[in-house]
Amino acid sequence: MKIDEQRMRTVCKRWRDGEINAREAMTQIGLKPNTFYRRVKDMGL
Repeated sequence: MKIDEQRMRTVCKRWRDGEINAREAMTQIGLKPNTFYRRVKDMGL
């Protein structure tokens, strides 16, 4: 699945800053938990 990397970075920054929780971040990006955390790791976020 192709994701928008800039969107991923923006949403992850909001998640890391505590503005949104992980579930909300996953919903905004449209990823399931395993995929979300794998992308976070792979992208160094």
